[in-house]
Amino acid sequence: MAAIIGSEEITDASAFEDPWLEVADVPAGQVVGGCNVFGVPWVVGAKKGMPNFNEFHLQNSAQGTRYLRAAKSSPIDRTPVYQQSWVIGISNSLGAEIWNSDTQAFPFPLELRLTNRCAVSLTRAAIPAGAWVAAARDPPIAHPRTRP
Repeated sequence: MAAIIGSEEITDASAFEDPWLEVADVPAGQVVGGCNVFGVPWVVGAKKGMPNFNEFHLQNSAQGTRYLRAAKSSPIDRTPVYQQSWVIGISNSLGAEIWNSDTQAFPFPLELRLTNRCAVSLTRAAIPAGAWVAAARDPPIAHPRTRP
C-alpha cells in the first residue's frame, strides 16, 4: 500500500527521469522521495500565469462479432459442418484539455507530456489469481509542443 504524503513543486521535466516503481516495490512504512510509482497519479495544480489543466477524458470500448460458416459436402447433404470464428476489438480513447485562461498569450515554450500504458491479454487458459505478472513498464515518452 502506498500513500501520498506531502507535495513538491516541479518546474521542469526532471521528475520524469526519476525511477518508476511498482507499488509492491515501495518499502512498507517508509517515506520515499525522488521516484514515481505506477498507479499513483501526479497531482496537477494551477499557477497564475501558467496554462491550466482543465479536463481529462477516457473511454474504453470492446466489441465481439461471431461468424458462423456452414459447409456441405454436396448440394443434397443435410448435415453441414459448422465452423465458427470470433473477431474481438478492444479500443481506448483518451484526451486532455489544457487552456490559457489569461488575457495575454503564454510567452514561453511549453512542453506537454501525456502518457498511456495498457496491457491486454486474451486466453482460454485458466490463470490462478495473482499468478499473472505484467510486462515491464517504460517511463512516459515526452512529446514537446512549442509555439513561437
